[in-house]
Amino acid sequence: MTKHLRILPLLLLFFGALFGALAPTTGVIYALSCAVQPSAPEEYDRSTLVFRGIAEEKSGDETFTFRTVHTWKGPDEQQFEVRVSSWIPITLGDEYLVYAAEADRVLTAHLCGRTGLWSAATEDRVFLPAPLHTFDPAAETPMSSLARTLLGASLVIALLVVLRVYSLRSRKKRTKR
Repeated sequence: MTKHLRILPLLLLFFGALFGALAPTTGVIYALSCAVQPSAPEEYDRSTLVFRGIAEEKSGDETFTFRTVHTWKGPDEQQFEVRVSSWIPITLGDEYLVYAAEADRVLTAHLCGRTGLWSAATEDRVFLPAPLHTFDPAAETPMSSLARTLLGASLVIALLVVLRVYSLRSRKKRTKR
């Protein structure tokens, strides 16, 4: 065995022992930088929109429409469209506490935040102040812009059909005279 091959295991042992002795002083290491969830007050402070809502519709990969029940921070809206990471499981029909802020002009739930099921938000419920806006969750959901467009188009088509039938009948009456 050469001299260099005998020194290599000794060097590895030395550096392993050195690393083992210094590693505990470096603190806790997590796989994600957001492994420690912020407290309810911290999450509330960093959010521009905080509301309790029912997930009603999913559009695209990560955008959900929530029907608002209570709003603590943000505008007086009956529904919000919020981008939610696929890491946060959302089930349509369930009620959620959503903390969000605007990112690239889109309301986005914080990736490492406290957005989750309302029933599991016990710490948040204790912290949150009285809501600024409250809506009746049983109230009828406002129509989406697509639904309004389809309804308007249907009414225009129905009106055109009625006018066409009227013009055909008028023409028949004139030709009989």
